[in-house]
Amino acid sequence: MGLVRLAVERPVATVLLSLALIFAGIFGYRTLPVSALPEVDLPTIQISANLPGANPATMASSVATPIERQLSTIAGIDLITSSSTTGSTTVTVQFALDRNIDAAALDVQSALSAVARRLPREMPTPPTFKKINPADQAVLLISIRDKTRSSNALQTIVDTLVVPRISTMSGVGEVQTYGSRRYAMRIQFDPAALTARNLTPEDVRAAVAAANSNIAVGSITRGERSYILDASGNLETTREFANIVIASRDGLPVRVGDVAKVIDSFENFYGGSKLNGEPSLTLAISRQPGANVVKLVDDVMATLPSIAESVPPSITMQPIVDRSDSVRDSVADAQYTLVGTAILVILVIYLVLGDWRATIIPAIVLPLAAVGTFAGMYFFKFNLDNLSLLALTLATGFVVDDAIVVLENIVRRIEDGEEPRQAAVTGANEIAFTVLSISISLVAVFIPLLFMGGVIGRLFREFAVTMTIAIAISAALSLTLIPMVAARVLKPGHQGEGSRVARASTRAFGKLQRGYLRAFDSTLRHRKLVGVLTVVSIGVAVWGFTVVPKGFFPTEDTGAIFIGTEAAPDTSASPTCRTSRTRWRASSAPTRRCCASTASSAAAASAAPTPAACSRR
Repeated sequence: MGLVRLAVERPVATVLLSLALIFAGIFGYRTLPVSALPEVDLPTIQISANLPGANPATMASSVATPIERQLSTIAGIDLITSSSTTGSTTVTVQFALDRNIDAAALDVQSALSAVARRLPREMPTPPTFKKINPADQAVLLISIRDKTRSSNALQTIVDTLVVPRISTMSGVGEVQTYGSRRYAMRIQFDPAALTARNLTPEDVRAAVAAANSNIAVGSITRGERSYILDASGNLETTREFANIVIASRDGLPVRVGDVAKVIDSFENFYGGSKLNGEPSLTLAISRQPGANVVKLVDDVMATLPSIAESVPPSITMQPIVDRSDSVRDSVADAQYTLVGTAILVILVIYLVLGDWRATIIPAIVLPLAAVGTFAGMYFFKFNLDNLSLLALTLATGFVVDDAIVVLENIVRRIEDGEEPRQAAVTGANEIAFTVLSISISLVAVFIPLLFMGGVIGRLFREFAVTMTIAIAISAALSLTLIPMVAARVLKPGHQGEGSRVARASTRAFGKLQRGYLRAFDSTLRHRKLVGVLTVVSIGVAVWGFTVVPKGFFPTEDTGAIFIGTEAAPDTSASPTCRTSRTRWRASSAPTRRCCASTASSAAAASAAPTPAACSRR
């Protein structure tokens, strides 16, 4: 093979190519996103529609049903689910995995435009949609508290100073606020007072909408001057809203305050969030697809001190759930396993060969193949996760196989008296077809994983491709770098009996070989017994496969406990919160003392789950 001779006769070029592979791998390793599992984006779109005051049944029949019927005309939909609560409906559309999410979004937008005329006219805004990934969870939860301010004042500070700062950071996909206490003014009318004045709630709504407006008034030009008119109709206090005139009865004006009570309140007074029994706001930070979880959390944590300087000093911001901890631990464990496996493989090679010169040659392939695989992972836009590191760990044994096979054949020819450089070229050429056959057969094992469909196929495709890249790089290095190094490192006669390690390993492997031959002869003398044991082993394996618990992935301890409570549909919010409030201490995170999640009704519990154990909704 001309490639082998070229690599041996051009050592500088071979070394430069190896260095280029190292630099590319280091660059890829530094830029690879870090996550627990490979990135699997499910093409899913979530539609939200609001109709204040409508009960869940009305929302399901007049809003959710027309939208679902119109969405059913779109091709490539796997599943449509909807959830309706008081005043709001959420429709989730999951498309086939091979469907482009951007094209699907255009189809959904067209469907919503077509169904708009069949929706209730009372809806304040048209339905909206956004692209989501159901598999994504918030990577960081931050609790914000202030004992000196009201909830709505704290909410205003968070919305204007904290959320915009975090939302614009690189890698941040969405920042949600749980336990929101946004300010709202409520008008609670008296039905009896309206009836006595021959008025309806629609009259009150129309009067308030007309009075609380901010529209262009125009301008006046007189002579050489032009005047722009400004007549702001925005009302800000309860007194101003109470003085709005609804109609005239018997020559006297009927104001809002005559038929209703105007109070300062919140947009949603049934929700809330507490940390250690104190009211707080919880920020849930989600990442963008493909973003580095560890880097994102580190950037947010590094930005919190500067954010704290821009808000009042009485406000405290405390991270309560950090999902990057489990990612860091799992990836670190996989990295330690990879390094430990490489050390054990090199140790075994040394014990077998008994000489450091011969050991260092295949040991060179291990780090080069691993680093080069990182470059391939960067090219395919993979993540540095448990499955990719698992592939590298399993490939460690495969990687050194090619190098050992080539090295052994070169050493054999040197022992036969051939000059090292010629032995490197001839020995590598003799074994080149064998190396290619071994590599191709190993890659063929992972072909079914490459073409597997569904979510499982997307998860394990990264595993299969990473393994393929490592095997391909090891085969290329075995036929280029190994012969070049062997031609200059190996010397005639270096495998002599003078090495104590070589003599000890030779005696140990000789005893092992003799023991194996005795056991093999024993099995030939007891063929029937061996056949019975084989059948029994197969039966035990089949039985064990049927009784062993099965699951998608092993259960992982993330250091958080999620607790949900569900009350009767006719239970109000206040008694539910009082009776279900529980303090607990997580076993895996003893410093976190949290309040269990609560909901005002069964519908609220199912439609608005608590994002973390330390918040109450």
